Amino acid sequence: MAQRSETKREARVLIATWGVLVALTVGSFWLADSRTGSAIGSAVWLLGFAMLKSHLIAIVFMDLRRAPVAWALVMSGFLLFETAGVLAILYIGPP
Repeated sequence: MAQRSETKREARVLIATWGVLVALTVGSFWLADSRTGSAIGSAVWLLGFAMLKSHLIAIVFMDLRRAPVAWALVMSGFLLFETAGVLAILYIGPP
């Protein structure tokens, strides 16, 4: 019986995460299509959405919440480094 309630809880977490990912994707399309604000500001928001979506996928769907903390830190560090690199290219320009 306990296993069944755990399965239901996991299903609710997956469905809620999927809903958040869909909402962030729709928000990204809306933001990319809007003509208000600066292009750099929109790019920063889009990168933020992408980083949040990547973290959600890694934590929930790749099941990093049950993995050793080191794996979660490596994944988060990689995603932050990658986002910082793209922001640097946007602000500074290509090398």
